[in-house]
Amino acid sequence: MLAFFPNAFSGAPDDGCEMQLCSLKPLAAEGVKVFGISHDWAFQQKAFHAKIELNYPLLCDPSRATIEEFVGTFVRAYELLQPSTLCPPFCPRIF
Repeated sequence: MLAFFPNAFSGAPDDGCEMQLCSLKPLAAEGVKVFGISHDWAFQQKAFHAKIELNYPLLCDPSRATIEEFVGTFVRAYELLQPSTLCPPFCPRIF
């Protein structure tokens, strides 16, 4: 499972990215392969990972190439499922 998030340290502990990423800990504990991914650099991910004590790795994509590829796939899938509507404004640039 890939969990995309905007950037490390982008929310309070009880909301935003920290809460969402922490909510995936039980899945990882059950054996689901979970990976968080954002455009942060490795040193930021390492500090963030330690702060919120994740039990799964965080991936770095500072060039955003992987993120853009997945976002593009999401937009294409959305357009196929909803051909009569325009993609919401947030789709092309989630991050």
